[in-house]
This record gives sequence, C-alpha cells and structure tokens, in this order.
Amino acid sequence: MGKWKFQLCLFVMCMFSSCTSSQDVEYRPTPRRTVTPATSNAGGQNPGGVINPPGQIISGQQGQQGQQGTQPSNQSGNIQEALASIKQETLKDMVYYLASDELQGRGTGEKGNDKAAEYIAKKFEEAGLQPGKGSSFMQKFDSSQNVVGFLPGNDPQKKNEVIVIGGHFDHMGNEGGTIYPGADDNASGTSAVVGAAQVLGRLKGQMRRTLVFIAFTGEERGLLGSAKYVQDPIFPIKDTHYMINLDMVGYMDGKSVSLIGGSTSSQAASLLKKAASEHNLSGDLSGSTDGGSDHANFAEKNIPVVFFHTGLHENYHQPSDTADKLNYEGLFAITKMATQFMWELSQDEKTTQMDGFYLKPPSGFPMLDHGIKEFIKNVR
Repeated sequence: MGKWKFQLCLFVMCMFSSCTSSQDVEYRPTPRRTVTPATSNAGGQNPGGVINPPGQIISGQQGQQGQQGTQPSNQSGNIQEALASIKQETLKDMVYYLASDELQGRGTGEKGNDKAAEYIAKKFEEAGLQPGKGSSFMQKFDSSQNVVGFLPGNDPQKKNEVIVIGGHFDHMGNEGGTIYPGADDNASGTSAVVGAAQVLGRLKGQMRRTLVFIAFTGEERGLLGSAKYVQDPIFPIKDTHYMINLDMVGYMDGKSVSLIGGSTSSQAASLLKKAASEHNLSGDLSGSTDGGSDHANFAEKNIPVVFFHTGLHENYHQPSDTADKLNYEGLFAITKMATQFMWELSQDEKTTQMDGFYLKPPSGFPMLDHGIKEFIKNVR
C-alpha cells in the first residue's frame, strides 16, 4: 500500500475519533498500585492482601508493618556504557538471518518458525535472561510457541511490577512456493527486542522492576501469541504495568518514529519524549491503542502501552519485504532509544498507570476494530 493511502487511513481515524461519543474516547484514571509478590501464574488474585486507600494493594505483612523496604544498592547503572555495546551490524545480521530463505518466511506452525524460535531463545540465553517457562524459553501452544525470558527486578518494593517488551517474529511463511521474508514485518522488531535484551542483560541485577521479553508467534493469524500470553502469563497479568511493542521499525523516514499508544500513560509519555530527545529522534505520540499488533491484547487489560512503528510501505505483506531494503541506521537509533526508555521506566520512582488519553476503537468500524493491517488486506 502506498504512503499516501496510509496517511489517508490515519486521517480517517482522526476524523472518525472526533465524531465518536464520550464512550469511545475515554480518560481512565487508575489508582497507583503497589503489587505483592506473585504466588502463581494465575492473574487477578492477591492472597493475604489488603486494600489501603487510595487503591494501593499491600500484602498482608506489609499492611501490618508498613511499606518501607530496602532500596537497591545500585539504582543508576551505566545505561550509556551498556548501550554502546550494541552495534548496527549486529541488528542487521539478525534481520538478514530471520528474513533468509532458510527460514521460509517464519510461518506459524511451520519449520522455519520453529527454527527462528530456537534462534531467538539462544540469543535470550546468551543475553543472560532467565527462561520464562521453567527451564525453557518456549511457551508452547497449538502448533507453535512464544519465546519468553525475563530479567528480575532487585527492588523489594518494585520488583513485582512487570514491564513486558515484545515483538512478533512470525510472518506469512511460504505460500505456494513463494516466500514472504518479512524483513520489516517483523524481523526488524524482533532484532530490536533481542538487541534490547542484550543491552539490559549487561545491567542484570540493577533493574528495580522485572522486565519480561517476548517474541510472539501467530501475530499474522490474529495476535494469537500475545492472546496466549495474557491468558497464561509468567507473572500475574495484574502485575504487568506497561507493555512495549516493536513491530515494523525498519523504514524510518528522517528522524521520526510513531509511538502509538504512547500517551496512554502521562508518566511514560514524558520518559518517551526524553529518550527520543537524547537519541536525536522525533517521537510522534498518539492515544490509539489499536493498530493491529500485539500491544492491543495488553491494552484490553487496561495496561498502558506503546507501539514503536515506522509506517506501512509498498513492500508490506509482499515477497519484496526483503532485508536489503531496510534503513539500518534508523533501526539502530530506534533500538537504542527504546532500550533507554525501558531502562528509565524500570528505574522510575513512579508506577505507571492508565491515566493518559487513549482512543477506544468503536465497534463496527473495521479499520479500528481489526487494525490498519487488516483493513489494508481487505481493500487490496
């Protein structure tokens, strides 16, 4: 789809949102939460907890003894030194491998997808992440798998506040002998997620909050991997305070990156602007929680999100979405900016909440209900 059509889609979204009722555009203030340690993988429970106004959840022991805890020994870390460890060529090499003919388009349920998952799991292990599912990085379901690892937080008062960082690694596979490489969609975002894990793995033990890294499968078939994760998270979903999604970040034009959903949390929006400025980028924040990608399943749980995205293009969902066409300088800059944002969010004194503006997609409007991707697929 041409660039002017994408701009037209965004214009229609903006015009439509201005005509919706107050039920469609909402400000949702949420009480600040202090989260108790997880006791199981089931969400929504707080055994032994008491509610302390204004809406803070405190464990039974904390409710009796107060909320004071030991601060981590090193809250600052050296994020700039860690960021210097990631190289543009490293990201490029990952994209070229993931989009290679060897992986046959990484179709969900296909051998190339399984091979890509093993590759990502190995990268997570090398970065120092802990396996998300017992001794395995694989969250298996149906005929495929998510790849899940995490870096535990070290602050007794913050470590159970979880930040999820994800991007889908699947694509359209091999259709009738035609390989759809999916270099931008989404080998680019996958390489950024892995790159962020490699950087932050160097600061292991210094994060106040827990960071969960996920390479989702099944996005092209209806956000299946992220739907599976929110149903069966490695930490209770109620403890997830923010979700960062990187999907199609290889076509940056100039210095601008779309930060869809970035205004859902005022605190996170401020940190996003700071990170963008420090990396000489322009972040275009919006309140939409749609966009046809994996962050949508988290937003439905009232979790604030941001979706890093550099726009649609003529190679979208085409065999021509090949690794040689990406803007690797732009991908490198976005990866560093996103990683610094992850670090800042993990260290911030405040707890993120859904207190900003966001657009609730109205029912019956296909572009918003199913995302821009589905809309474009239907009008081809």
